[in-house]
Amino acid sequence: VVVLWVAVLILPIWWVRRRRGASAGRDGLRGHSLYFAAIGLGFITIEITLLQRFTLFFGQPLYSLTAVLFSLLVATSLGSWLTGRFILKHGDGRFRAALTVVFAMTLLATLALPPLMSLFHGAPLTPRVVFAVVSMFLLGIPMGSCFPIGLTAAERRLPEETPWLWSINGAFSVVGSVLAVIISIAYGITATALLGVLCYLVAMLALFGNLKKA
Repeated sequence: VVVLWVAVLILPIWWVRRRRGASAGRDGLRGHSLYFAAIGLGFITIEITLLQRFTLFFGQPLYSLTAVLFSLLVATSLGSWLTGRFILKHGDGRFRAALTVVFAMTLLATLALPPLMSLFHGAPLTPRVVFAVVSMFLLGIPMGSCFPIGLTAAERRLPEETPWLWSINGAFSVVGSVLAVIISIAYGITATALLGVLCYLVAMLALFGNLKKA
């Protein structure tokens, strides 16, 4: 997967920019690329961690896929829409606040979900599903703000590079889907979750740096 990612994304953009004589460091592409890579890797890592945790919680992958994955995707879509309505029009201060909330919520979910899940052991299916759906919305709505915020910030300085940044996000999501499973097998679900939290910390710091240079 990594070899394909380098062949399809890294080498072509390196060749094009070399022909143009452009420097990624000078025009800010490096910082924006780091942001989109971090949110792509972070989102898929957190998503897979949640699927793994709730598969153990429900005892059946089918419930985890229907309750968790569906709710998370709906919640992140809702978060993206709300971002367009209430954040993108109000400047950099809300960008920073939103990314800080995302980092805090992913960290809180990593620390708080296991003990909260233990409270529902032996409970009927319905309250467990309600708990899963509410958890996904509390986490997914903030996470849905990351992509539109990053895209808006990038379009201010690098409008011609936004397709490339979109591709980076997708490529790291694919790499992350493999990496998350490997880390979970080798080191456990918590280690995978902490990688996702670290990714959102990197994204937050990259965004702060990008806004400062804008």
